[in-house]
Amino acid sequence: MKAKVTIFFTAVFISLSACCQIDDTMQIYKYLTLDSVIISDVRGGFDVNAFIRLVEDDTTFYQAFRNLRKVEYTSASNILIYDKKGKQEASYAGIATQLLKNNCRWMQFSNENIMGDFYDDGDMNYYTAKMFAYIFLYRDTICNNNKTTTASYDKKIESRKDQLKIIMFDPGKKVDGIPFIKNKTAVFDFDIMKHYDFFISSENYLNVDCYVFSFQLNEDSKQKDVVVQQMKTWFDKKTFQIVARTYDLRYDAGVYDFDVQMDVQLGMKNNIYIPTQIKYTGNWDVPGKSRERGRVEVYID
Repeated sequence: MKAKVTIFFTAVFISLSACCQIDDTMQIYKYLTLDSVIISDVRGGFDVNAFIRLVEDDTTFYQAFRNLRKVEYTSASNILIYDKKGKQEASYAGIATQLLKNNCRWMQFSNENIMGDFYDDGDMNYYTAKMFAYIFLYRDTICNNNKTTTASYDKKIESRKDQLKIIMFDPGKKVDGIPFIKNKTAVFDFDIMKHYDFFISSENYLNVDCYVFSFQLNEDSKQKDVVVQQMKTWFDKKTFQIVARTYDLRYDAGVYDFDVQMDVQLGMKNNIYIPTQIKYTGNWDVPGKSRERGRVEVYID
């Protein structure tokens, strides 16, 4: 059935290319497979092209993380760091409550349990921890001008913050300025798209009926051809809002490499979407630091 569907959409693509200007959304049909439920929905009016464009242009997943600035919430974080033999060498566990007043936000901490060399002279000693700390464990008062009352993070982290946020929390978008990656994060660029198999299917996710858009590296490509090795996103069929996403990011540039898996669930708070659960497993090797292996779980209420 899948082979027939792929052939069918190849024929659709050929027809489109004969009469129309080709754009990236049309190009994707060459690599797209639909399950039987989606085929039935297409017959009932489901617009595959519009859905793909929605996926390509979506900003709501990244916006959900930005929405954390707008609400008071409590998060439970657990960060574990391992050595090269898989032995735990440092950890952090704690509860953080974000409060808002007079256009400013700050954290109150409780039940903190710290082991190993998680901190070094008051600063977090691990890259993994720093990537999550600026969202869930920041120690400064942050106001609308986006300036903190003290400088919490080193300049290297600050200079890469926006790039890291896009890679980690908006995977599949093009990221400028990171050495050796070029456009390899840009899933929907034609030169990158050809390395994937794409799928649209239907699934129930935590009792929500969802359209699922997923892709994975195809058999003819190599891991080094892309950064996002695979990704799966669940969209609520009623609202087309993302309710969850899993993804695998992996790249070896020689001077640095990373291997990251994330599982994120979104939910409503104060009538806006925020991440409610984040599970992260990562292996990083960056210049000037020892290789780092970590696991992070954050639950937000």
